This record gives sequence, C-alpha cells and structure tokens, in this order.
Amino acid sequence: MKSTASSTTGKTHPTCGQIIDKVLSFPEYFGPYQRQLFGLDFGGIPEAIIHDEIDLLSEEILPVLRREMSVAPTAAAASA
Repeated sequence: MKSTASSTTGKTHPTCGQIIDKVLSFPEYFGPYQRQLFGLDFGGIPEAIIHDEIDLLSEEILPVLRREMSVAPTAAAASA
C-alpha cells in the first residue's frame, strides 16, 4: 500500500507498513509495554474518513501488531 494524499488536506499519510514498523520500534526506546493509543479523530476530518481509518487499523495494522508483540502476560499484569 502506498502513501496516499488526503482529499481534504493534500498531505501525504503513512502507509500501514510504516505505522507497523514505527510501533514495533517503540519497545527499543521505551521498554516493554502493553497499551498503545492511536489518535484518529483530529478536528476537521470528515466522519466517513475516520470510519475508514478505524476499519484500516482493525483490519490491516492491529492483527500484525498483536501477532508481533504477543508475549505471555506477567503475573502482575494477570492479577490487575
């Protein structure tokens, strides 16, 4: 998938692969972690585009991140 220019802003957005690579690099800098927040709704973006982004995140990005970052939960995390 190539970067695409938004029809509303004309800006180029990252590809799914670029997002995956970036998130997978986070443990190198921050250590292991269990939660990731994605901000998708920024002022002025039409609701239909937000829905498309949520679909893309759930279908293309999250399955890869879940597979690549899967680790057995620690005892502390399991009891929380």
